[in-house]
Amino acid sequence: MGGQGRLFAQVMATTAEGMVNDARKLRSIIADIVVKVPVTAEGLAAIKMLKAEGIPTLGTAVYGAAQGLLSALAGAEYVAPYVNRIDAQGGSGIQTVTDLHQLLKMHAPQAKVLAASFKTPRQALDCLLAGCESITLPLDVAQQMISYPAVDAAVAKFEQDWLGAFGRTSI
Repeated sequence: MGGQGRLFAQVMATTAEGMVNDARKLRSIIADIVVKVPVTAEGLAAIKMLKAEGIPTLGTAVYGAAQGLLSALAGAEYVAPYVNRIDAQGGSGIQTVTDLHQLLKMHAPQAKVLAASFKTPRQALDCLLAGCESITLPLDVAQQMISYPAVDAAVAKFEQDWLGAFGRTSI
């Protein structure tokens, strides 16, 4: 990734000890990895242990702002609320991100919201407008963000005008 990004990978164990062991294995393969740990009681214990070992974590499977705050207080560098999944369960993913962002600013300023689970560009934009520092964007949503019929029409018109003026479409 050219030193520009960070790789995140999920633990698969369900106990704190197992999660820590998974994290150590991942860290032995990729030194700068951020380990994704589900924010459960066991996950919170694992995040705290991993913080003590200097292994960066992301609290994942976050469905509520308080749950996300707990992961940051345990030591997670990143917190990943599941925006669309919260919406699908009758909540407000965007409001959860807004609340979580405010809570982190007040109580755990070292942690960042990295929102996940998007189905629409609007959800992603609303998260960014709510102060979310980072998002993980599915390819189909990213493609929707740059896909406007008017752009295709404008590019075709540019080409037509250039062809009319210079008799070719290359520079």
